[in-house]
Amino acid sequence: MLFNFYVFTCAGEKFDMYPIDRCKEFLSVYAQETSTGSAIRIHRHQDLCYHIYTRKIQKTADAPVIGFALVFNNAYCKDDYSRIFHLFEDIYSWMATWKRFIQLDNNGRLNFTFQKLSEKQTEISQIKQRLQDTIDQAFSKSFATLPAPTYNGNIYHLNLLENTVQPLGTLLQYYDKIRITDNPIPTELEVAGELLRLKTEEYKKLTEAYKQLQKEKTQQTRAAWLLFLLIICLIGGGILWQRNKRNSGEIQSLNSTLVQRDSIIAKRRETIGVLRDSVQGCLQSIEHLRSSLTSMTNINFPLGAPSTDNTSSDNSYIMWLYANNPVKLQSFKVRPANSNSFTLSLYNSSDELIASSSVSASGGSWLTVDVSSAGWILQSGYYYIRISSPNGNSLCWHSSNDEEFRRYSRGPLRITGCCSYDSRNNSDAKSKHGYYQYFYDIRYSLYAGN
Repeated sequence: MLFNFYVFTCAGEKFDMYPIDRCKEFLSVYAQETSTGSAIRIHRHQDLCYHIYTRKIQKTADAPVIGFALVFNNAYCKDDYSRIFHLFEDIYSWMATWKRFIQLDNNGRLNFTFQKLSEKQTEISQIKQRLQDTIDQAFSKSFATLPAPTYNGNIYHLNLLENTVQPLGTLLQYYDKIRITDNPIPTELEVAGELLRLKTEEYKKLTEAYKQLQKEKTQQTRAAWLLFLLIICLIGGGILWQRNKRNSGEIQSLNSTLVQRDSIIAKRRETIGVLRDSVQGCLQSIEHLRSSLTSMTNINFPLGAPSTDNTSSDNSYIMWLYANNPVKLQSFKVRPANSNSFTLSLYNSSDELIASSSVSASGGSWLTVDVSSAGWILQSGYYYIRISSPNGNSLCWHSSNDEEFRRYSRGPLRITGCCSYDSRNNSDAKSKHGYYQYFYDIRYSLYAGN
């Protein structure tokens, strides 16, 4: 499905887009309507249907906005609204980790990496191609022809939390502008950035307090020297006026004041020591947070059903996976039908072998296959796993319903479907169709290249 593609940003009253044409009139309005999180608008203009996504890159009301617009000629995406959200949210998360458009600074804030979108023409072309590949592979049967319009001139506001949501095709017959409610759920990168920002602000406040105490310490020291000189003068005056008894009382009073000043200075020094320890602790907390963000690649995530009661088996089918970001498979479970050795292999969509593992097990028993050190690494794109066995072994399969499939088709790594090995090169082989599962409780982690 072909489409035109726009990227736009809005910071305050400054609006920018690429490419620039008459769409600027309504895209600039939609960019300023985003209140929190992200939102989608469906905008129909005659035979053109705009699917528009906007998102604030910070939680504050005046935060900059980034948005995308996909324009289809006489067609619209008829899938449920949550899938449309997932399509755009995946692109936004990929852009944030790609660091070509958005990056996390030392203060925990997300910022644009450019002054004008025209500087990013090459990157915008890459984003469009990524969207084109995703739509061709995962949304090939998700589009329908626009219905004949009978507009009533109103804007339709749609709440995803409502129990009953009208189909998009019905709404496009009566409304030319549809606003899908904001999605307030932040990404993991935004949560980490907010934690880093709070720690940085705490560190700045402690540093300012430390400087203020250092300044007060200097002032107290100067005051002590002035008081000392004053005492010397008074002592000299006492020697000259030994007969004046009142001088003795004044000197005694000044000595008492000096003792009080020394006590205050000692307490100030003690407070400065405590504050110095607090500043050091804050620095250690910030460093620990940065280390925690780096260690996110060591977290194992689950994918797929944990088990199956089905004892039917075969070895002619393969299971497709799609990686939004580079990931590393750690382990998964299989249930062989026979007590023979067999080989499990990982291939990319070009039938290139990535990694394989030879295993053996008792028939009908569950086996956990550990591939954490076998190089089962998936870069972005499609991959499939298959079984090969010279002894005729096969794997038990599990037929998943639509609800299960929706749970497995989101996140950094997702299951997209199943097909026979012989039909793997068909244009729709990677889609769901008759969906079966041969590999269970898949465990994976984000891959950073080390």
